[in-house]
Amino acid sequence: KIEGAAKARSGVDKILIRDAVVSNADIWSTVKMVKGGIGRGGGAMNTFDDKWKEYARTSTDYEQCESFMHLHLGIDAKGLPEDLWPQFAVVRDWKKPIESEGNVMIVAIPSLLDPSLAPEGKHVIHAYTAGNEPISLWKSMQRGTPEYEA
Repeated sequence: KIEGAAKARSGVDKILIRDAVVSNADIWSTVKMVKGGIGRGGGAMNTFDDKWKEYARTSTDYEQCESFMHLHLGIDAKGLPEDLWPQFAVVRDWKKPIESEGNVMIVAIPSLLDPSLAPEGKHVIHAYTAGNEPISLWKSMQRGTPEYEA
């Protein structure tokens, strides 16, 4: 649908672009979804098309990083320190490299900056590992199996 909204699980097959592409998908999936730079407006569009084609052509040169574990929570704000930072890192062992398995977790509490993101008296938290979990741990797992659920 042109000029429409993309919704979760809506089965987007193609993204039509004008001036830029903003995507929450990985680079390889985004390149597959963008089928040429169909837009409106003369020369600037042609320049963008050329840049996009070059980007898409070289996208397979990127190496996939290790996996991320994401955790999204809603919590009660009661008892949290008033000087709590809206984003911080938790490092298990500073003697290890940050990319060591399970060594770093990033925590963001965006509702500290914008209270409208959570109901009154609550906060939202997004915590994630910093791309340091080996994909091989998860590659063979099937959702719904006891191994996966553990």
